[in-house]
Amino acid sequence: MVRALLDLGYDSCSTASNHTLDRDVRGVRTTLDVLDAAGMKHTGSARTPEEAATPLILDANGVKVGQVAFTFGFNGIPLPEPWISNPLDPQRVIEAARAAKAAGAEVVVASLHWGTEYEADPNDDQRSMAAAILADPAVDLIIGTHVHTVQPIEQVNGKWVVYGMGNEVAKHEEPRGTTEEGLIARFKFVQGPQGWHVEEARYRPTLVELGPPIRAVDLSSVPPTPRRTEALARTDEVVGRLGAAAHGLGR
Repeated sequence: MVRALLDLGYDSCSTASNHTLDRDVRGVRTTLDVLDAAGMKHTGSARTPEEAATPLILDANGVKVGQVAFTFGFNGIPLPEPWISNPLDPQRVIEAARAAKAAGAEVVVASLHWGTEYEADPNDDQRSMAAAILADPAVDLIIGTHVHTVQPIEQVNGKWVVYGMGNEVAKHEEPRGTTEEGLIARFKFVQGPQGWHVEEARYRPTLVELGPPIRAVDLSSVPPTPRRTEALARTDEVVGRLGAAAHGLGR
């Protein structure tokens, strides 16, 4: 699976989620070992305190991009050590982003596992945390996961937050329709007198078709069917319900 993700173009991933500790510390180590063996960069959990303290910095066309990752919790499982994974707290996110900038990152993306499952609207905690985090110059973009359904994209403090990308690949025991819908967000950063900022914000709606065969499709480019048309309309409505189009978000 990791090899396939690399082949698709993924360079890194977040390993901070409510399932990080499902198989205790051994599961964390095994996951990170597999990612390392395949060449997939990762952040959000760690095998040692030293690894946890080392910022992940990627090269994107010569620009140093830092990624930090945090999760709202671990399904009630206590952290065996405080450095194993990253509980979500706005100040901790900001401090990690500042550390990434100090280590050379020019742009920092925060991957946040948060929100209320199956709810299209971001909850109050998501919105207040996004405002607090994006008020700090160390964080340039928030990408959200967890809720298994598409949530809005919003501009906050002049920066962007994707509250929830839905599911890109998923097959639930009881499909809800919305749980098969997702999006891929794309942000183009440029450097100006005040530093790096997003010049272009776009998203691509996706749908997992349960088949057989199961496949993920880009709703922007495939021929329409009733199900695809429904998913596309719903995704567009949800993504834009906090006014993102007025700030330049497009497809």
